[in-house]
Amino acid sequence: MTEDRIRIFTDVTITPKTTLGVKRYFSSIARNLPTKWRFCKEKSYDDNDSFRILIDVVCLETPAFVDKRMDKTLSGFIYLGLTDDSIILLKVDLSIDIPKEERLEIIGYVLHNFHEAVLKPNKHYHNFEHSFEFGGPSDENWFKSDLRDERSIKLFSKADQKTYFLVRSEKAKHLHKQISYSPPNNISLSLSLMKKSMSRAHAKLKQLLSAGGKVLNIDNDQKPLLFDYLEEIQTSVIFSYIAIEGFANAVIPENFQHDRINERGIKETWNKQNIERWMSTSEKVGVILPKIINSGDIKIQPFWSDFKGLEVLRNDIVHQKTIDRGTKLDPGIYAQMLGDKIFQTISSSIKVIDFFYKVDNAHPYFPLGLGIAKFQVHEIESMEKHFRHVNDDEL
Repeated sequence: MTEDRIRIFTDVTITPKTTLGVKRYFSSIARNLPTKWRFCKEKSYDDNDSFRILIDVVCLETPAFVDKRMDKTLSGFIYLGLTDDSIILLKVDLSIDIPKEERLEIIGYVLHNFHEAVLKPNKHYHNFEHSFEFGGPSDENWFKSDLRDERSIKLFSKADQKTYFLVRSEKAKHLHKQISYSPPNNISLSLSLMKKSMSRAHAKLKQLLSAGGKVLNIDNDQKPLLFDYLEEIQTSVIFSYIAIEGFANAVIPENFQHDRINERGIKETWNKQNIERWMSTSEKVGVILPKIINSGDIKIQPFWSDFKGLEVLRNDIVHQKTIDRGTKLDPGIYAQMLGDKIFQTISSSIKVIDFFYKVDNAHPYFPLGLGIAKFQVHEIESMEKHFRHVNDDEL
């Protein structure tokens, strides 16, 4: 392939075709780099590019190359993330600062060389599906300043044949200070809280389990660490579930109606308000959302049982039961929080959202950081006709 025929890609996702685990391929990529490529152990990663749960991250530096257009020598830094079922591209950095609008061709060149020089020669290459996609300016993630950003409002003006990107503005007041800000995506905020708490919980559990042999008796010295872990787990459970609850409610249109036959054989018609208030989140996700988004049956997915477990655990935390004739709260939920599948249960919220994201992610309620985010553009006559002037006394 000659350089003038290189297709430009900005995103990469690697998934297995066989039973070969992604962890083995991930490790092999870093271990078997060609000459002049480098595994950058000294590079740290702040985990602000994806809501997916990362098991590990590697940074690979390309050989130096010359950009003839700018007459500059530079190299690329490719950050790869390992999840439980895939390898994803987190970001591509460059060794020199280049404006975003000039980076696309360079990123495409870096990823092309990564595919040709690193991936294709690897012995595990043919056991995996390598999905290279172009996002760039057609991807909402390209414009984000923060992963938790709310998506912009996009208006196409027929009068001047231009698309305008607008950001919603909110105002608040604290004591005597007026605060003006762009609000976050509520679902993203919950996912971010969940992921941070889960990461801290994972570190504390690892520290806790490092002591002793097959039996660990928690003494007074270790008790604060255990309690810190349980606090973080409860936080991550609650916000993981809030993310799904908020997402499910956001997806349902205002005029949506759902018919169902109740246990007495009577037909009921539920509107959005009834569904939001009285229907369980798992029923919204399992029955209502597939109808709206036209997806397949989410209840047959392997992660569905994990999500149901998340719902049960969340309810047990929020509505704690009592024992000993109602004289004290049941501590049994803490055993669940120390179980083998706790992190898999918590992260099921991301798999639920991702299931619908893969069908149609152009809607503004979808969070960023789950792959290329498509646009939803609304057509208007003109900017002048669409907006009215606001007087100072209305602010």
